[in-house]
Amino acid sequence: MVQPEEYEDLPELTDAMMARADHYVGDRLVRRGRPSRTGARIGAKAGTTTAVSIRLSPAVLAHFRGSGPGWQARIDEILRKVVEAERSQRADGPKRA
Repeated sequence: MVQPEEYEDLPELTDAMMARADHYVGDRLVRRGRPSRTGARIGAKAGTTTAVSIRLSPAVLAHFRGSGPGWQARIDEILRKVVEAERSQRADGPKRA
């Protein structure tokens, strides 16, 4: 708990800090202060994702979760790169000797 004499030592809250904050009314979370993810998605409108259930090995899950918040977005980014690489390979066609 912050004591009244410690208020001067606290940094001033910025609009950016407030945009990232979780907002509560009592004990109820009203809005998660997580930045929305933007950028092109394969076969989807920019900034959209679809919730799915996927089975991952414990080692893979521990690796990504251990990297902190945004771990699901990082998995998405890696999988998108794989899909783009495979599409690029198919578009190039088979290589002839």
